[in-house]
Amino acid sequence: MKVRNRHLLPSFQFTVDGELSGWAQMAPAFPTTAPPTSVAWFMRTPHPDLSLDGRAVSPVSWLAAGKDPGRVVDMITTAFEFHAS
Repeated sequence: MKVRNRHLLPSFQFTVDGELSGWAQMAPAFPTTAPPTSVAWFMRTPHPDLSLDGRAVSPVSWLAAGKDPGRVVDMITTAFEFHAS
């Protein structure tokens, strides 16, 4: 997101070790018209299609656990295409 000629990056994009694993694959899946708040909500909200140890987790938690980013990319595509219709 750009504010006053400065790029602002979402905090969920980073971990203590650097960039969130899989973020580079996922970021392009979000439509450029998607509001930053919608992207943040999507990334931080537990989804029933992503589960670890039997509980729904957010895409951030899913990726931090080293899981497949492709699954999240598919979810992004579905969610944001549906939302745009």
